Amino acid sequence: MLEHRLEDALLDLSNAGNTEIRPLGPGHALLLHQNRSFEVRIVAHQPEQKKVRLLINGQDCTVKSTTALDRLLESMGMGGGAVRKVKEVKAPMPGMVLRVEVVPGQEVQEGDPLLVLEAMKMENNLKSPASGTIKSVHVEAGKAVEKGAVLVVFA
Repeated sequence: MLEHRLEDALLDLSNAGNTEIRPLGPGHALLLHQNRSFEVRIVAHQPEQKKVRLLINGQDCTVKSTTALDRLLESMGMGGGAVRKVKEVKAPMPGMVLRVEVVPGQEVQEGDPLLVLEAMKMENNLKSPASGTIKSVHVEAGKAVEKGAVLVVFA
């Protein structure tokens, strides 16, 4: 997974001209830029803060990781808006809670399962819309919920 992030992070440099990226292994690459070579290793990745800590020729540095969408929003004066802040998750439909997958205090990442809601004889896996910490859970397995009911609150 990190090797793909390294290639993504260095991809923009390869469009700068006279730049080539040679993968050396997972999270490790050789960057050739303007007739100079740089050994690059990923040390840590913090997707919530959009930061990547790298070792470049043995020197530790932290860089901001941005996507094309982040740069477009920044150019439109809407920077910082790409990080989603979610306060609560509500029931998208009436149904029966089959399983609760989280507990208060638990850290979750975007896409992690929160709970399973049965509606119209189908199981619906409700996933976290953003990364964060669970503050409280307002439902329990076996209980019915109405559309719009608060299920999970984030800290």
